Amino acid sequence: MKKEHNVPEHSNEEKLKDHYHGKHHFDSKGQHDDIEDKDFAFINTLLITGKRNMIYKLVLAGFFMALAFICTILDGYIGEKFLSIPTPAGMISVRYLDVTIIILSIGSLGPVISSLVAFVVPYVHFAVHSEHSIYSIVLDSFGYVLLIWLMWTFYYVISRNSYYHKDPVKKKDLFKRWMPIIPFVLISSAIFAFIVVLSLYLSEITGAEGHDHEGHDHEGHDHEGHDHEGHDHENEVNWDSFKQKYFITFIVFFFIEVLRFTIVYVLYAAIEPKLKLLNHKYR
Repeated sequence: MKKEHNVPEHSNEEKLKDHYHGKHHFDSKGQHDDIEDKDFAFINTLLITGKRNMIYKLVLAGFFMALAFICTILDGYIGEKFLSIPTPAGMISVRYLDVTIIILSIGSLGPVISSLVAFVVPYVHFAVHSEHSIYSIVLDSFGYVLLIWLMWTFYYVISRNSYYHKDPVKKKDLFKRWMPIIPFVLISSAIFAFIVVLSLYLSEITGAEGHDHEGHDHEGHDHEGHDHEGHDHENEVNWDSFKQKYFITFIVFFFIEVLRFTIVYVLYAAIEPKLKLLNHKYR
């Protein structure tokens, strides 16, 4: 039995667009439903509610995958010319487009399917731009998956945003949408700054230093007689080098990543409400 609806009057212009009237959400066809507390439960992002919803998610998964592939290629050909830093271990890039698309997919696909997309994208990027260290790509793939679950935790679990309804109280909706920006940006930046440091360190201790035609520090040890002490001495040198050089590297990349993930979050918070309209239609 349907509930009684006390729906406030709205103009003919409002009737023709998707809008909110108190606790009622009207779509462009004039259909509406009550906004209930259970709509904001994070479990909704993990469920497939029926055949229609399953087809919707499969189609969108293909769309987001294709779009992320295109964006990661664009990141390489356009963005990396201006946003890459050459290192002995290869190019360290700051990619904006692919990570934004991957994050945007969470609201529609849920964290599980989005994680699969996130894991694959760095390898596609490596296939097109192989000047990167393999360590950075492998670590990036796990880092992208961590980003998915980090955003999902802050945005849907802690802040209790719905993937198909906005909170009817506008100020509350804005607070819930923008509150996660600080913890998300800071933690994400720390994770990816650490990934940069770790990939550089792994490349150094394994000798996989990319195209280092200049013969810098690492190759110079043999000619200076520093390798006669054995592997323990080499490890000691590497660890000392790690402490001296890479702490500064971590700090520098942390601030670079803060800028990146601030932009990513702003784009997500601005675009995600538009995706709710599609999610509402096909839930």
